[in-house]
Amino acid sequence: MPNDPTNLARSLILLDKAGIIKLTDNKNVEATLKDIASNPKNLKFEELSAEQLPPRLPEVAASIVNSSFALNAGLSYKEDGLVKEDRDSPYANVLATLKGNENDPRIQKLLKALQSEKVKKYMEEKYKDVIIPVF
Repeated sequence: MPNDPTNLARSLILLDKAGIIKLTDNKNVEATLKDIASNPKNLKFEELSAEQLPPRLPEVAASIVNSSFALNAGLSYKEDGLVKEDRDSPYANVLATLKGNENDPRIQKLLKALQSEKVKKYMEEKYKDVIIPVF
C-alpha cells in the first residue's frame, strides 16, 4: 500500500468499494489501516513509498500502484489491474479556477483545449491505458 496519507486512504477506499475489505464509517481522505473494520481474506498490508511498490510485485500477492509508477513499470491498466477506480473517481485530475472565473474566456479556451480530441488521442498514445481521459 502507498504510505502517503492521501494514496493510502485512496487505496483503502478502492479495496472497500471492491468488497475486499470493509472500512469503518471513515471512508474519506483520512482513512488509515486502523479504519479496517473487516478483512475476511486476512490480508496483510504493508505500507511502502509509492516508488517501491512496482519492484516489490514479485514478492507480494498484490499491490496498489499509482498510475505514474505503473506506467514507468510497464504495467497495464487493462491487463494487470485487478481492482480499478471508476471513471468518476474523485481523485481524477481536474481543471480548477477561482470562484467567479469559470466563464473567463481564457479558462474556457483552456478547458476546450484540454478536452479536445487531439489531447485525448495524445493521452491514449502516451499513457496507453494507465491514465485514461474521462471527458
